[in-house]
This record gives sequence, C-alpha cells and structure tokens, in this order.
Amino acid sequence: MAHRKGSRVKGASQQPLGVPCARSGRGDRPVGGARKRRLSAVLSATAIVAAGFAIGGAAPAGAISSTLFAAPSTSGAGDCSAVVNACTLEVALEVVHAGDTIELVVAGANGTPATYYSGQFVVATSGTSAASPVTIEPAPGVSDPILDGAEGGTVLTIDAGVHVVVKGVTIQDGLAISGANGTPGGTLRQATGVAGANGGGIDNSGTLDLSNSTISNNNAGDGGTAAADALGAGAAGGAGGNGGGIYNAGDLTVTDSTIMGNGAGNGGAGAAGADGTAGASGVAGASGVAGVA
Repeated sequence: MAHRKGSRVKGASQQPLGVPCARSGRGDRPVGGARKRRLSAVLSATAIVAAGFAIGGAAPAGAISSTLFAAPSTSGAGDCSAVVNACTLEVALEVVHAGDTIELVVAGANGTPATYYSGQFVVATSGTSAASPVTIEPAPGVSDPILDGAEGGTVLTIDAGVHVVVKGVTIQDGLAISGANGTPGGTLRQATGVAGANGGGIDNSGTLDLSNSTISNNNAGDGGTAAADALGAGAAGGAGGNGGGIYNAGDLTVTDSTIMGNGAGNGGAGAAGADGTAGASGVAGASGVAGVA
C-alpha cells in the first residue's frame, strides 16, 4: 500500500517500518514478518548530505552552505567540487558539514551495478539542525539514483542527534548483520544465539525527512543458532532483527515514498541441553508498522 502526504513517526519508540507478507521462495521478501522476501508494503525514510573540506562536522559560524557532487566512482580530481570532479559518496559523507547538500550525479539503472552507489553509508555529521541538515538528493536532470547495500549490511545509518534530508533515491538490497551463533561448553560459553541486527535499508537514530524515495528488498539480520548446552536445559536461538526496510529509533517523516519487499529477520534455532530439554527457537523479527497518518 502506498504512503503519501507526509507521514510522521516521532520518539524513541524504535519502530520497524514495513508490512508483513507471505513467505515464498528466495526471490520473495516479506516486508516485516516471519521472513524477509520480496513482496508488499509502502512507506519510507532517510537522508544525507555533504561538503568538500578537510573533515566533516559543524561549519564555522557564518559559513556558506556548500554543494558536494558524488558518483559511484571517482572522476576527475575527485574532490567533490563539481560534476566532472565527483567524489564517492563515502568521501562526501566524511567531509560534509551541517547545512551542506550532496548531489548524486549518476542516475540508477536496475540491473546495472556500475550505476549503483554501493556500500554501507553512515551520516554522523555534528552541528546539524532542522535549519541546517545534511541533504542527499539527485543532481538536476538525474533520476532515481540507487544506494545499494549488496547484502553487506545496513545501507544507510543515521546517528543520534543528526538531522538528515533524503530525496528522490532508491535504497535497496541491504542486509543487516545476523546474530552470532551460541558457543558450547566451558564456563564462558554463550549457548544462546545472539539477536540479529535491526534495519536493513535504514537504521535511523536521528532525525530523518524522507521524500519521493523507494525502500525495497532490504532485510533485518537473522538470529544466531543456539549451541547445545552440556550443563543444563536447552538454549534459545537469537531473535530476528526488526525493521527490514526502516528501523526508526528517532524522529522520522516520510512523504510520497514507497517501501516494499522488505523483511524482518528469522529467529535462530534453539538447541537441546544435557537434560534433554529443547531450547526455544528465536522469535522472528517484528512485523513492520504500516505507517502513521
């Protein structure tokens, strides 16, 4: 279901966003239920920006906001100063200041990885505010740049206290880290599986204004498998992570965006103990919240 006209989710309620859908084959990913797979849901959230100086952080008093230009790979001088000298998005985020804008200069083409901004991106700029956020958006004439996680972790993480605006992008193929498996035996054993990480597409602990964007085919982490406990009852598997598309622990505004085909993490399998008692399987990640009008 599509989400329109400025939905807002506030507070540290830690809300996974998406909607549940039925499990099917590997190609299908539910948006927030028993398993990740490709199917329904709508909503959104995320942003980013940059500037081309020495190090990121708050801009000096009276400084003029800058525009940085980022491409999937470096071109020209690679100093973020112009389209012909575009830096990577990772570099732009390292040097961006509060109030700056990062313009993405390459349009996304599905099935063409060379057009993807691939990786795991973190916005940690200090000194941002509602009046001076970090903004990530397409450059003029560029449509739908793609931030692709390549199933290597959460695509976009926004740290606590950071204000970010994200416009007109697709965030896809994020896979949050799975929990570690339990370790059998010994006094330092961790027989219980560790919970999977939250937020495959976006993990927001700051303030995010997301608009005209698509969050698709992302998954939270699976819980770790328990180890057999030789000293007692069975151990439980780790819980699956929440919020395959977006995990919100901050302040989130979503406008004219779509979230679909995202999935919560699977719970890890339990293990039997010495007394024969089976450990409980880890619970699956929570179904996504359908959105708040």
